[in-house]
Amino acid sequence: MKLPNTILCLLPLFIFLIGCGESSETTEESAQPTKEQIIADLKVIHELLSNGEHMAAAERFKGPEGLSREKIANGMKGWLKKREVSMRGIEVLHEKGKFGKLNEVFPDKGGDWIERNEVTNPAACYGLGYKNAEVAAMWDGSQFIFFRLDDVGKL
Repeated sequence: MKLPNTILCLLPLFIFLIGCGESSETTEESAQPTKEQIIADLKVIHELLSNGEHMAAAERFKGPEGLSREKIANGMKGWLKKREVSMRGIEVLHEKGKFGKLNEVFPDKGGDWIERNEVTNPAACYGLGYKNAEVAAMWDGSQFIFFRLDDVGKL
């Protein structure tokens, strides 16, 4: 009887194929430091500011040691009126902005921003810019933590 021997020979292949299939317990692909992700995080900031949730928006920002979340939040209260950020500006950055490592996007300014805001992991810093609009943020493994957002609403 050759049928059982054939089945025995194919059994390891079937086990291998079943083992390589996707499990029902696979997790979603985690966020990555991409242009699309920084745009999504900027949209969150804009939405929070539009809804008057300045403290929640301030949680997504890094400042120098000693600068409280309350001071960051108070400083953000005029950002929409001053056009520091707008949905239109975010869209323009998405379409035309240059994204990459901070020292590549802003080679003359990025280091100063890192130092001024006491960022401890410069290798995790990214920039997004177009014309006078400047965005600098640190990737924390799941989202961007911003430490510069300037003139995005003026695009």
